[in-house]
Amino acid sequence: MYDIKLTENIWNEKKSPAEMLETKRCKQPIIVEISDDINTLARANILFSMYDTIITESEGKYQLEIEYYDYEINELIKNLISFGPYIKVISPTEIVDSIKKIIMNKSLV
Repeated sequence: MYDIKLTENIWNEKKSPAEMLETKRCKQPIIVEISDDINTLARANILFSMYDTIITESEGKYQLEIEYYDYEINELIKNLISFGPYIKVISPTEIVDSIKKIIMNKSLV
């Protein structure tokens, strides 16, 4: 290659990449309830360590809040389903409904 020139600005966005990424962050976190059977809490800590999470404990149950971006939803749903009966997704309802639909379709096969 030789004689390379910049002819125009192809970046049409007015926002910085960090600002664009922040607009992809979901407004409502996924909230799950975890019973600490067979080290479920430890496994959840490891599996969701790449996300911003908050864990609270009440009466022997743990509540995990997972902050995520739009593009991560499929991976999160897959990981949540992998816990089986040891984790209960509380909200948002769209995620709960998606998981129920996936589980129902799998059980029909």
